[in-house]
This record gives sequence, C-alpha cells and structure tokens, in this order.
Amino acid sequence: MKSGWSFLNDRPTDVILDEMPSIARAFARCFRTNDGDKVLAYLQKMTKGRVLTASATDAEMRYLEGQRALVTHIETLIERGRGSALS
Repeated sequence: MKSGWSFLNDRPTDVILDEMPSIARAFARCFRTNDGDKVLAYLQKMTKGRVLTASATDAEMRYLEGQRALVTHIETLIERGRGSALS
C-alpha cells in the first residue's frame, strides 16, 4: 500500500493507453442516444451547474471539484470517440 501523495505519480499502464481510442468510441456510443443525452445533462447539472455557498467546507469544495473533473473527463472521451468514429 502506498502512503502519502505517491499515488499521484502513477500513470495509466500502456495497455490502458493503447485501449483509449476504443474506450472513447464506447463512450461516444453510450452517450449518443436520447437516454445518454439525458444522463449526461443530469451529470452536468449536478456538478457543473451546482454552486456552493460561502459556508461550504474545504472538503465539500474538493468533492464537487472531483465530480466536475470526472464529468469533464466523460465529455472529453465522448468528443474523442465521436471524432475517431468520423475518421
């Protein structure tokens, strides 16, 4: 088990990097339906559309930023998948 912040230095394995084009295409396929659009809109509203009050704790802000980062990553994979599907 790693301690401290050392886990941040880990990079995805080459296998995962090699699979990224097919993973991006899979995300594009999953989110191209009406249901996919509905789910993505919900995720965006619950993360990017959410505003914390001035009384929000540091932990709450960090948690929301993590959620936003994940939604942004999903959006990026969808766009990459759509682009590679056109290629």
